[in-house]
Amino acid sequence: MSERSRATREQDDARIASLTEAARPRVENALRAPQFSAGMVEVNVFRVAGHTELADRIAETVGAAGPAAVAGAKRHLVETFGARNPDRGWLGFVMFVAVLSSAFAAAAASGVRSDPVMLAPWATALAGVAVLGQVIVLAGARLRPVNRFIVRMQLFVVAALVLAAVRSFTHGLTGSGTAVAVCAGLAAALAVVVVVIRSRGGEATQDVDLSVERAYLRAIGEVDAVARDAQRDVDASLDAREAEIVVAVRTRLLEEFAGRRPELAGLDAELPAGAMMIASKVDPDRWLPPAMAKSRKR
Repeated sequence: MSERSRATREQDDARIASLTEAARPRVENALRAPQFSAGMVEVNVFRVAGHTELADRIAETVGAAGPAAVAGAKRHLVETFGARNPDRGWLGFVMFVAVLSSAFAAAAASGVRSDPVMLAPWATALAGVAVLGQVIVLAGARLRPVNRFIVRMQLFVVAALVLAAVRSFTHGLTGSGTAVAVCAGLAAALAVVVVVIRSRGGEATQDVDLSVERAYLRAIGEVDAVARDAQRDVDASLDAREAEIVVAVRTRLLEEFAGRRPELAGLDAELPAGAMMIASKVDPDRWLPPAMAKSRKR
């Protein structure tokens, strides 16, 4: 090693030690954060190394990518499926009302905490509302496949109305029982129509069933693309020597705090500068809707 190289190495070692000392109390404070991650360690290294503007720019860019991708996924679902959108399409709301109506019809016919004779008109009316909801769903879908959850709700409606009819007849309410039984028959027929449409829908049925998962998988891909662009930005902003210093300080701090925070242990020390900061922001578990984040872990 030449004298010049040795001097440079000594300068770098001294700076690494100095930056480590400066970043340590910052990381100590960051440990209290509810969503502490290795990215917070690296952000503080960037700040003490004089790269606050770069760290803020990257954090803002990748931090906004997740919510933007979620908004884009929801917009895609609305534009593609409209009322049939499994996420928030109005057909799902109508079917939910039908489910509640059928459940209340069964409760009224059973005489829960009341005289079933007094509630017979309500049981009939609620059964009619449940069937009307199914008709609206079929018409709103324009005879196109609806998602499997709507089918399950329709089967619940059929079962609840059959129960309501049986309980009405059990209490000797022939008129009400007959009306509810007719509603149950209509509900069953409408459910069969929906099932047949789905069975013949082929790819269209699969598309609506998997639409939410596919939309958010596409969103994850979009965020990953933003992460790659952000990494290129960091690589272009730091020269090789500075990047090595940042990585060295980051590695020292990760090793130092790994005993207190297990998530810091075993991380790849060869990751380029900025990689952990970016990864912590684009982690799908941080920006995906809770239901989707949970389903990814199953």
